[in-house]
Parts: sequence; C-alpha cells; structure tokens
Amino acid sequence: MNRLLRVVSLALAGLGLASAGVAQTHGVRNMFRIANSWSGSPSELNVDTGVSTIAPLVTPGTNTNPGPICSSQGSCQPTSDWGYLRVQGSGLANNGPGNGVFLYLDQGPQARFFDTLTVTSPTLPHGTPVQLQLSLALDGMLDVVDTAPNTAFEATFYASSAYLAKTNSGGVVTQTLTWYVGSPLTVYGSLSVTIYLYGLLGGGNPTQWGSYAVDLTARTSVVCTTPDTQITWASGGTYTDPRASVVNVGGGCGAGSPVFASGLPILGQPQTFTVTSSLPNEIVVFAWSSGPATALPLGSCIVTEDAAGLSLFLAGVTDGAGNANIQLLTPFAPLLLGSRYTVQALVTKANGPLLGFADLSNGLLQNIGL
Repeated sequence: MNRLLRVVSLALAGLGLASAGVAQTHGVRNMFRIANSWSGSPSELNVDTGVSTIAPLVTPGTNTNPGPICSSQGSCQPTSDWGYLRVQGSGLANNGPGNGVFLYLDQGPQARFFDTLTVTSPTLPHGTPVQLQLSLALDGMLDVVDTAPNTAFEATFYASSAYLAKTNSGGVVTQTLTWYVGSPLTVYGSLSVTIYLYGLLGGGNPTQWGSYAVDLTARTSVVCTTPDTQITWASGGTYTDPRASVVNVGGGCGAGSPVFASGLPILGQPQTFTVTSSLPNEIVVFAWSSGPATALPLGSCIVTEDAAGLSLFLAGVTDGAGNANIQLLTPFAPLLLGSRYTVQALVTKANGPLLGFADLSNGLLQNIGL
C-alpha cells in the first residue's frame, strides 16, 4: 500500500496535479525549456501548457539569440495524445574568442498524458480479477555534435504497481497487471529529453560549433486479456491495439484462385507470406493499401484494397508446384503500432479472370503489433 501511494503521489506531482486533487480523470501536458544564452546576453524560452483535456496537444517553440561573434538557436515541438507521445526539435550554436554559449533543452517530461480506464463485462461481476497487459514502445533518434555533451532520454508508462520504462535506447517492454472489473485505474505516460552542449560553454579560439537533432516517439497501450471484457477510457480517446493479427477477408476471383496466408506482423520481426494453389513459375505481385478491407468488384473478381491508396510491388515467383514463400521485415517503428493494412496476391495467368492476365487471391487484413 505504501508503494502504491508513493507511485500515485509521484505521478500527480509530475503532472502538476497535486494541488488539483484526484478528481481529474484525464489530461495532457507539454513543458520544456530552451536555453540559448551567450556571454553577457541571457536568453531562454520556457513553455508550460498546464493540463489540458483536449488532445492531441502540439506545442512548437523556437528561441534564437544571435550575437556579433557567437549565436545560439534551438527548437522543440512536443506532441501529447492518448497513448502517443512525441518530441521533435533541433538546435545550432557557435561560440567565439572569449565568449561561451548555452544550447540546452531540458525541463521535461516534454510530453505526457494521463487517463483513467474501467474494465467492464456483461458476464463478470463487479470486482472480478482480470489481467491487463501494458506495453511501451520507444523509437527514434537523438543526434548531438559537441565536444562535451550530456544527453539522456526516457519514456515511462505506469499504473498502480506496474511500471514500464525505456531509457536511452529504443525498444518494447510489456508487463501484466491484475486489476478488477468496475474499478477505475489511472495510467500515466511521459517522454523526456535532456540535452546539454557543455562543450560550447568556454570561449572558442578557434570557434566551435555544436548542434542537436531529436525525434523520439513513444506508444503506450493497455489491453484486457481476460475473455468477455472491454475497456472504456475517461478521455474517450482511441488507443491502438498492440496485438498483431491477421484476418482473412475473402475476395479474389472465386474457386480456383490462389490461397494467400501470412504470419503475424510484429514490429521489428520478419513476416512470411505464402501463396499456394497457383500456377507454377508465375510472377507474384502484392496489392497493398493502408486501412481496413473493402469489397471492390473488378470483373468477376473482388479487390479488397482501397483503390485510392493502392500500391503494387513485385514480391516473387511461384515454384514448380505453384507455391511461393515470401518473407518481409516489419520495421520497428512505434508509429506503425496498431496500424492496419490490407494486402492481396496477384499471380500472372494467361487469360486469367483478373483483366485477362492474372489470378487474384483472397485478401488479408493485417494489424501491426507486438
């Protein structure tokens, strides 16, 4: 119990909510400082949006401090949304003989959110234990040019006794938490970046240049793995489903068409697509579009991709038995977590039902996940 109270107190203090009490159920907040002082000329930008219940919250800021022989400029743009956090920015500075400069980005977390969930069920009584799976994915880049840099970044996600963090490296972490039907649970997410270019503090002779570029993204999610349950969020926000899945959505050209299947689209992992029951030694082309499946008639065939965003790419060739195994890598990028796309396999065939030159397989609706 003491640990639980400490975690809640730290969460409220970090979000600036301690004085507001615990009545607030959801909110987003952006905060950062850019320091660009040089000898005898102080200059910095301080930004704090306070807590807002409207998301996404995007807060760009830039501060510039030019001088006769030295200068410093920097930018930061945090984005806070339900389950989605991003920090972008860049800076450039130079010192000069007898003049040192500051180029700092700090006072994070620059992006954060909190939200309250409730597990409901039409069959399980109030107070029934359920299993929640929490996940945190962090990716992006932080590049610094300086002779004595001090940098760090961290994403955190926590609720009750569950605490997930990724510090100074990208990756995915998950944790299971036992909770209860009907009991509210508040979750907290944050993304923090600290950049100090200490090498520019001394007077440069010759002149020294320093810079930073940052673009980090964190995705967080909660799913209830107990059957016959669902999660409702106080924010009303739409959270991505972090579970990888593949659904056969039909389509194609009917009986005798190639059969299309695949493994799960997991971030950073290879995914195998298989084409069977096709003609031997024929070209395989994948038809791909983002978003859910459609049902577009094309002659005697049904296309399951959205024609407005349709892309085609050569995937391979069937073997002597009319089969093909094609392996693709799902990139590790949190921006893709929960994204859906639909794909079909087109196999060339003389006088085929698809426009007289091909067969068309069933479609697969893919949800990129962990």
